[in-house]
Amino acid sequence: MANLTDDELHTIVSAIDRELSKRGVPIFRRPMAAAVEFQRRSGIVEAIVDGQLRPGVPESHSKRIARWYDDYYGRRREVDASPGATILMIRGEPWRAVFPRMWGTVPVDARGQIADLPPKLANSLLPTEVEDLIAIFGARMELFHRIESSQLKYLPEARKDLVYGVSDVCKSPPNLPMAKLFFSHAAEKSLKGFIDSKDKTVEHHHRLKQIAKEAEALGLPAIPRGLINALFCPGGARYGEYKVDQAAAILAHDASLKVIEQVLSATTA
Repeated sequence: MANLTDDELHTIVSAIDRELSKRGVPIFRRPMAAAVEFQRRSGIVEAIVDGQLRPGVPESHSKRIARWYDDYYGRRREVDASPGATILMIRGEPWRAVFPRMWGTVPVDARGQIADLPPKLANSLLPTEVEDLIAIFGARMELFHRIESSQLKYLPEARKDLVYGVSDVCKSPPNLPMAKLFFSHAAEKSLKGFIDSKDKTVEHHHRLKQIAKEAEALGLPAIPRGLINALFCPGGARYGEYKVDQAAAILAHDASLKVIEQVLSATTA
């Protein structure tokens, strides 16, 4: 195996990659795992020292394997370190804005965090519009950091639901029923986390009004019923049996964030 052609390397690495996939190894970890497995099979020890790819080895098999993963997986190799994403409305249209991994109180220009925002549109925004975007983005970024640092059960899953819902609203074409269902489930999981924090049994159902009442009976300040109503979404949304327009999906997104913020405030007070 000392002088493999590109086609020969492709055949071997493809087979190794399929095995790694079956074992559930995430993509971002596969280049190193594939290089280790290649060395095990071939007996060639070259560019791995103490579990790290050693720089300076010209066209080593390990480098070629890493390049193979670049060619066949591209950006899917990258680790998403963002705490989440949110919806920012710009002149009536929803845009997906990704939170950077950072702490502190330095304002972040939200325009730079919006995926695929055309420069011409970004530069045309009025100062008041930019200020509003920065304020909304900053407040929601802080909320997502609070979600990440919370010890409440179910909050990690609630954060994922929010991210999935945002993607469903902003992709083309959007999937608004599923987006609303994700936002409803995010709020539901935060309420269940509150109930669990009181050492009470969490019932496995999706009746949001009942779950809210249970949480309130345990000390959660009353949630405005307008928020609960905005989050109503039957399971039929998964199958196209429940129609949702953009306004309703955005309303559910905002309502979910408000419910989660109320739960966090009640558990950290």
